[in-house]
Amino acid sequence: MIALYLSAIESEDEKNKIIYIYNNYHSIMCFNVLKFMNNPCDVEDIVHSAMLKIIDNIAMINTYDQEHTKNLCCIIARQKAIDFCKARDNRNHSLDEAVDYSSLQSADPGDIVADQAAYDRILEIIDSMSDTYRDVCRLKYVYKFTEKKISECLNLSPTVVNQRIMRGKKIIRDALIKEHLHE
Repeated sequence: MIALYLSAIESEDEKNKIIYIYNNYHSIMCFNVLKFMNNPCDVEDIVHSAMLKIIDNIAMINTYDQEHTKNLCCIIARQKAIDFCKARDNRNHSLDEAVDYSSLQSADPGDIVADQAAYDRILEIIDSMSDTYRDVCRLKYVYKFTEKKISECLNLSPTVVNQRIMRGKKIIRDALIKEHLHE
């Protein structure tokens, strides 16, 4: 299978990245996808689809940061599993509803980071979110992806990505305000 992936890439550096990702994270991706699937036969198809998405975004991946690479691979694989389940069930229901966010403050969570402790706390809040918001917020605030790249990477519409970012910001702000009130 890896030969197929390598045939889609011209750069030697990018080929090395794919080999590294395949050798180190393929089984982790399979394990994560298996959590979503009732049929283990679909796992390899979904991971294959995730690998193709990773190849599309290989220039953005820094394999020197192993935790970043692992998380990104798992996020993409999980999103592909969700997409597969939606397509299989032939349902087209949105996880997010259109909501007016004009009343929300425009403060970006990155703007309120005063020190490493605050940053670490924001990461804890992001990690405690549901998958719906955690993946988008992690890609936006930790990995510094643009909304467009997040949209492409997770196969979501830009509108859904922006809604999830806005809701994620609100969750972060509310948690920080709640903590501040209890101090």
